Amino acid sequence: MLPITHYPQSRIHPPLKESFYQAALFASLIILGGLRSGLFTPTEMAVGYSLLLDAISIYHR
Repeated sequence: MLPITHYPQSRIHPPLKESFYQAALFASLIILGGLRSGLFTPTEMAVGYSLLLDAISIYHR
């Protein structure tokens, strides 16, 4: 599990670069776990990951 970073109250969101880095680390765990268990195919995971990145970019606007 990724470490939880606490930010000062003046900063609601973590820096964009750091959030993409954390998302990339977490995505690899989800992808490998789901593919090995047969829960989804690589194509489904690619679509889901792109939606996750879109949600993160909208969240940071």
